[in-house]
Amino acid sequence: MIGYGSIDRLQYVTVVASHSRVDTGIWVVNGWFRTLDNSISDEGLAEAVLEAFAKTQDGVGQEFAEDVKGRMRQIFNSVGVDSYAAYLKGLVSVNARREFPGSFVELTPMQNLGPRRGLRFDLDQMVVVSSDSGLNDLGASIRVALDRAS
Repeated sequence: MIGYGSIDRLQYVTVVASHSRVDTGIWVVNGWFRTLDNSISDEGLAEAVLEAFAKTQDGVGQEFAEDVKGRMRQIFNSVGVDSYAAYLKGLVSVNARREFPGSFVELTPMQNLGPRRGLRFDLDQMVVVSSDSGLNDLGASIRVALDRAS
């Protein structure tokens, strides 16, 4: 089993969202998300990411992927923006991945290339954390990955 999610830091809030894999292999937002104040503790941030991992599903049908815009709209509404372009403005993002059972969590900073080009993985900046790390260590590592994102 794989846990997969994203951590999106905006000006005042951080959105942690869970993703599920469609039969075709693409990952899409699955509707579970938390909007957190940017001042949340490292422990609280890590708990939200672990909860996102627990909500991941693998092998959902293609029809699930077709409603991704509706699920993204829920996230946009929660942070007071009306479009993908507005959401990306100033966004700093990290993808988080963990295989179960697994010995590590991969935190991959994203490059924000704007609304036309979207987000791209910056594999050179990846942070890898032991799954045995405590919540404070995981949360601190998430912040390091967010600081490496551009």
